[in-house]
This record gives sequence, C-alpha cells and structure tokens, in this order.
Amino acid sequence: MQTQTNKGSKMNLAKQIALACYPGYRGRKVKVEVRETYTLADYWDGGSREYATAYELATGTKQWPTVACGIPWSNVANSTVTIPAGWAVVVHYIFCGKDCGIRIYINPSADKAGLLKEAA
Repeated sequence: MQTQTNKGSKMNLAKQIALACYPGYRGRKVKVEVRETYTLADYWDGGSREYATAYELATGTKQWPTVACGIPWSNVANSTVTIPAGWAVVVHYIFCGKDCGIRIYINPSADKAGLLKEAA
C-alpha cells in the first residue's frame, strides 16, 4: 500500500485502512476496537445502516458480505461471525441519516500492526 500523507505527516494506519475500504470517505471519525466477533447488520433499518467490509491486514484483500446480508429477514442477516486473526471488519455507520464515521474491529491477536496505539 502506498504511504499517504496528511498535512505533512504520515496518515495513521487506521485511516489508511478506512480509505482502502471506503475511498470516498471524507470524514474524520475513525475508531479502532478490539473484539473477537462481529454481528452483521448490513441493511437499512429506520434510517440507519452499517456497511461492512472484511479487510486482510497483511495483503489489503477486501471481502464484502453477500447480498443476503442486506435482507433483514434472511438467515445470514444478524448472524455473528468470528473475526479471524490477521483480518479486520471495517464498518461505515450511518445513524438516522447522519454519517457516524468508520469503526475498525480487529481480533485481539491481530494488533501486531499497532492500530490501537496509533488510534489513541
């Protein structure tokens, strides 16, 4: 991945991951949280939505949820998945039509990249 700069300084890794998954994102809210699981809710519900992307930390490979995740009554929607080591789930949150930023969920064993130190 190419190093990007932000106002003369290196852009932190969390922001680089957020922009790799959502290149059009122009907000400043990027948070990192350590957890072992993530519950899919990739559909509109009362003006709110989550857009989730799985991101491999080592290679930058991205995986998107299946179309069935966007259907609230499907078996896949609202299912809980385990975040594998070396991967992150990058989620863009919209709440009541307002952009609430991006949250990066990583497995506790995957923080070798130092995302938590850089996000603090």
